[in-house]
Amino acid sequence: MIYTLHPRQSVIENVDRIINCGDPAFGSAMYGCSFCGTLKFVPFRCHSRFCPTCGTKYSINRTTSMSFKILNVQHRHCLISEVGIDDSFKKTKAACYRNHKNSFYVYAKPNKYGPKFVAKYIGRYLGRPVIATSCIDNYDGESVTFHYNRHEDNPYVEETIPSLEFIERLIQHIPEKHFKQIRYYGIYARRQKNDEKITRAISKEKHSILLSFNRWHGCTLLSFGYDPLQCPCCGQKMLFLELYHNHQHVSLNELYERAMQKQRTEELRYLLICIFNFLRPLMWAFFNSKVLPKGELSYKD
Repeated sequence: MIYTLHPRQSVIENVDRIINCGDPAFGSAMYGCSFCGTLKFVPFRCHSRFCPTCGTKYSINRTTSMSFKILNVQHRHCLISEVGIDDSFKKTKAACYRNHKNSFYVYAKPNKYGPKFVAKYIGRYLGRPVIATSCIDNYDGESVTFHYNRHEDNPYVEETIPSLEFIERLIQHIPEKHFKQIRYYGIYARRQKNDEKITRAISKEKHSILLSFNRWHGCTLLSFGYDPLQCPCCGQKMLFLELYHNHQHVSLNELYERAMQKQRTEELRYLLICIFNFLRPLMWAFFNSKVLPKGELSYKD
């Protein structure tokens, strides 16, 4: 694929992460039952939005995050795209205004939606892969057969294309690393003076409860109806025991010491910045004063 399609570096990284998603070599957690001694090995995931499994989890997190910010009012869906706008489009637009000097009417169908629908729609649009695995019907080693409903007139369409062409269609939707897909403007911009006066769709008191449902344990329980931390033998709750990376044990004490060392470093850095900001005007006055009486330090604003 690399020598044929020449993908971008971000595409190669995402594909590698998807292939190794759930591989214990990239990290895992060990849980155990304190009553019967049953052990459970849970590998970590790739956390790629392009992954069918991790993309769904990202979509849930994004939807929850947006529901905390969105206002409790009706919203209108508007699509503005700049893809394909070239000189031919500009000429067509100019011809429309030239041929219809008395202006022309554009009918915009009413499409007001509630905050819950808006957050869920945007979260699914940005988080999930472009095609669901249920839409892929067959793969014979050379070609892929899939189906979809065309948005223009909503007919059922089935296609069979070579596998490399199918991959090329998919990877073009993978964004660059750190590419910002959502921007907030106007009343949704950060650090608004009237934030406390705005009524959100979800109150702050419910944030911690909803975030708890998005964790691995809560998501599995809500999606599949079973508790992943319930012991299959005795039914008791299993406890976290150890971490593994590259099939080797990772010391929790070592991780704790690293975290504490990082925190102490940040605190020391902040203290030094405060001391420097306090002494800077005194040093500035000292070096710029023309006459300094003996034993006295002058200060200029």
